[in-house]
Amino acid sequence: MKLPVNEIFISVDGEVNEWGQGKPTVFIRTQGCNLDCSYCDTPDSKDHSTPSYMTVEHIRNIVFTTGIKKVTITGGEPLLHRKEMIWLIQSFTCVDYKVSIETNGTQVIPNILSYDKNVCFIVDFKQGKKIEDFLQIFKERGGDFPEAVPYYGPLWIKFIIGNEQEFHNCSKALEKMKNLDNGSVNFAFAGIYEKTSPEQILEWALYWKKDYPNITEVSINVQLHKLIFPEGEKSYILKKK
Repeated sequence: MKLPVNEIFISVDGEVNEWGQGKPTVFIRTQGCNLDCSYCDTPDSKDHSTPSYMTVEHIRNIVFTTGIKKVTITGGEPLLHRKEMIWLIQSFTCVDYKVSIETNGTQVIPNILSYDKNVCFIVDFKQGKKIEDFLQIFKERGGDFPEAVPYYGPLWIKFIIGNEQEFHNCSKALEKMKNLDNGSVNFAFAGIYEKTSPEQILEWALYWKKDYPNITEVSINVQLHKLIFPEGEKSYILKKK
């Protein structure tokens, strides 16, 4: 069983996740994406035409040699390779590794992984997405969004914000989702790098908090890896396509 891999490297977990930002993690970046976001910071990972395939066993063994028991799987879009991804993730969680999966919000979340407390999904909510359509990706997780939430593992919904209008769009979506959620879903606002700063998002959140009562419960996603490695280099590359 093989996966298209763009790179494997060691760095810090820069994005929100269940086990905190700033911790050492092994990143597995898959190759190929079904979106073409203009602000993608790894555009070479979007291409489907020239993938470099690795077996699940080979990927797992590379990770095991690091001695780091936290894995972050990103892309590209990891869940395009659903069957292989389930095998890979379970090969880590069965030995008590913690696994974060960063996904773009277009792929159904696999039910088989939904109840594993060692698996955290970080799901992007992108501009122009209808809430009703977005919530369909959770239908496999045991029922409707509010009913299924208490029974599955860690979940973050991350709203992507490029300007003030997008902030308001995301804030309105947040209020609707919070009305469905029973408190077990985490929410984050993430600015587009070099376009919308964390400081700007915080300023908007504090200014508009009366209009959006749940906004003070949202985490502001600060991409720590871009502060530590501003030129985009990785701390230790284990495999590159």
